Amino acid sequence: MKTFILSLIVAFSLVIGSASARSIDADNLDFQAGIYAHTGKNVWVHINRQSASGVVISIKNSEGLVIFRQAVQAHQLVVKKYDLTAFPSGEYTVEVKHAENVVSQVVSLK
Repeated sequence: MKTFILSLIVAFSLVIGSASARSIDADNLDFQAGIYAHTGKNVWVHINRQSASGVVISIKNSEGLVIFRQAVQAHQLVVKKYDLTAFPSGEYTVEVKHAENVVSQVVSLK
C-alpha cells in the first residue's frame, strides 16, 4: 500500500508539470534521482536506491554555502518535498549525492 501511495505521489507530481527536472544516468539502476521545481517555492526530490547506503540532500545558496543538509537512508523509492517559502528570493542549488554520483538543479525563487 505504501508503495502504491508513493507511486501515486510521483505520478501526480509529474502530471501537474515541473518547471525543471534533472536526473542521473538511467542506466545506473543502483541510484537514480530527480529534482523537480514546481511553481511557487516547492521542490520535490525523488530517489530510487537499490542498496542500503545513504544519500545526502543539500540546498546551497548562491554563494555555494550549504544552508540545509539531510541524510536519507533510501531503500527503493523515496519522495521528499521541500517547502522553500522561508528562503529569501534568489538562486539555490539542490543537490542529491550518493557516493560519487551527484545530481544537482539550480532553483530560482522569486
